[in-house]
Amino acid sequence: MTPSKLKKPLRVAFLSDWFGSPYKKLLAEHLEQLNVEVTEYQQYRRFITTVLKDKKPHVVHIHSTIFNLFGNKDSQLLKWIRILQFVSQVILLRLLGVKTIWTIHEWADKHNRGNRDLSTWQYALLGQVFHSIIVHCKSTGNEVVKSLGIQNQSKLIVIPHGNFIDFYENTVDQIIAREKLGVPLNHTVFLFFGAISYHKGIIETLDAFNVVSEQKSEVSLLVAGKISHLEVNLEDNIHKRIINNKNIHLFPGKVSDEDVQLYMNACDCVVTPYRSFTTSGVALLAMSFGKAIIAPKRGFFSDSLSKEGAFLYDPFSNNSLIESFELAVENKNNLAKMGQHNLLIAKKLNWKTIADQSLEIYLG
Repeated sequence: MTPSKLKKPLRVAFLSDWFGSPYKKLLAEHLEQLNVEVTEYQQYRRFITTVLKDKKPHVVHIHSTIFNLFGNKDSQLLKWIRILQFVSQVILLRLLGVKTIWTIHEWADKHNRGNRDLSTWQYALLGQVFHSIIVHCKSTGNEVVKSLGIQNQSKLIVIPHGNFIDFYENTVDQIIAREKLGVPLNHTVFLFFGAISYHKGIIETLDAFNVVSEQKSEVSLLVAGKISHLEVNLEDNIHKRIINNKNIHLFPGKVSDEDVQLYMNACDCVVTPYRSFTTSGVALLAMSFGKAIIAPKRGFFSDSLSKEGAFLYDPFSNNSLIESFELAVENKNNLAKMGQHNLLIAKKLNWKTIADQSLEIYLG
């Protein structure tokens, strides 16, 4: 049963180690329409005093990446101390009558070669302490059930990631966007968007595009986002791949909310060739702007996309990303239709429904 607006306010504390996220902003806004009072707190290792300093919340909803509890060089003993400290606080909240929810946004330590990943026993411990665990797709759910050793599978709930329709401005048409970015109007334009790091597949993207652009001249690749300075030689490896290709346009740095529409509307197809991922906000952003997508055929992408809107490739095949670029160019006249298919899917991922589903878990 879908809950209606509550008669009495429900106090919910969001705990997070990442801020400025449209996801939490949109979820909070739509929960507040149901009379849910959402307060967001920075997740520190000792978080319980923070969330209890004012009125005790009815629900603590954790959005943090758990492996960020660890330092890069923590010993196994120190990792156990950190995880037990975290778990003991969750247990104490439960003893105080607070509902505890964990949404898994990131499942693996992608930036540190898995150095901060949890052990099997640590995952199993986490699987027991929360009232409910939320994931955004069935594939992640299957992985979580297995890794956390969850016996009561009803505690794991799939709630899809919501769309970004109307969150960002969308008033600039393709011609104006391309003129502003210096991109030829007649090109098939690809976009690699968002945080730029090795695990996002930026090197594979540049290598594949360089091969394709040698054979097909009327193609462009936009690369827009902040380049990670934590990853060894990443910036150098990017620049040496683009220096001799005038059809690759690099726009380094965080993209402002106002400029999101420029990149999205300038392109025909968004490329998300991630090596490691749990969910992809960029894919949902592309769908919200009605864009075709290139993505690996596994996990979240397999669950969320189809051949009607995406070029899904085998990530374990050497030339499959190149072939996806080539297919997109060959099907240039069909890319807009593919994008509209994705937009229809995105419209179904509305935040009202997601807020209703979240409230149902809070009250369950």
